[in-house]
Amino acid sequence: MAEVNHRRGLSTLIATIILVGITVAASLVLYSLFTGIFGSYSQNIQCLASIDLVRPGGSASYAVVSMTVKNTGTIPIKEIKVQYVPEGQTALSDLTLTWDPAMGDSNPLSPGASASASAVITNNLPIAGKTYAFVIKVTGTGGQTYTVTASVACRS
Repeated sequence: MAEVNHRRGLSTLIATIILVGITVAASLVLYSLFTGIFGSYSQNIQCLASIDLVRPGGSASYAVVSMTVKNTGTIPIKEIKVQYVPEGQTALSDLTLTWDPAMGDSNPLSPGASASASAVITNNLPIAGKTYAFVIKVTGTGGQTYTVTASVACRS
């Protein structure tokens, strides 16, 4: 009689575990690949704002607010509106600022670029040492909006 060679293969349980592991690993690789590719196509509007509020000498008859806004999103910004709560008030009030560079539909602030502005406040003067609320609302070229709020202490 001929001798029979009895080789043992992988058990069904071990083969199933290996196949599940390979499937999970492949899924994670595909997920990260497509997230990276499609994530770069998503567009968003964001910005960072720095605000400085100064009342010279602490008792001057005016205060100066200076602001810089950096476009940290992927969409150009066409408009920046700033509001704040003046001393003695409870509601937001518009703050008129002239931005450099000027922005608009034909010349928006590109992603990565910054714009600066300043204004002189002569009514409801801030008090040195007190904190004031500012709201910065930016509008992108496609009509998207992004709002940043900040509390800023007035310095002298």
